[in-house]
Amino acid sequence: MIFKKSYLIAFFFMCCTVFTAVQTQAQIENFQLGNTTRQMLVYAPSGLQPNSPLLLSLHGMNQDIAYQQNQTKWELVAKEHGFVVVYPGGINNSWDIYGTSDVDFILDIIDEMYDRYSIDRNRVYLSGFSMGGMMTYHAANHIADKIAAFAPVSGYLISWKRERGQSTHSKN
Repeated sequence: MIFKKSYLIAFFFMCCTVFTAVQTQAQIENFQLGNTTRQMLVYAPSGLQPNSPLLLSLHGMNQDIAYQQNQTKWELVAKEHGFVVVYPGGINNSWDIYGTSDVDFILDIIDEMYDRYSIDRNRVYLSGFSMGGMMTYHAANHIADKIAAFAPVSGYLISWKRERGQSTHSKN
């Protein structure tokens, strides 16, 4: 019985070491966009090949990078399949779903990941949860030519139409 118990303890510590190694490779970093300092968490597995895909995963409103990372655990999939994952951080844990500041942020992240890892610009994917899903729809309306696929989760499309000087809000 002691022999089996020692194997279980060793297995437990080995699993913790592997999980910690994946987690420690991805750290939140500052990213300058104009006069604004933004944050993102970047994970690129060791041995990443040039022309690998990029996945951007957006958190929901009042959530943050760490929450999104913990919920999705994209690093585990990225390690196995060889792609880069970025968790961008919204300003005040929110996204600009009416303007272009966060669309510009996404475009700058794509450029940065191309410079760092030579990602394949034709295999960039954007997903988000809740307000991050809404931001994913918003980006689809603005930069569909830059993203291969959009995968909003639990968010809805918002559109604003100008008619005779007034805004009308509609869900699609």
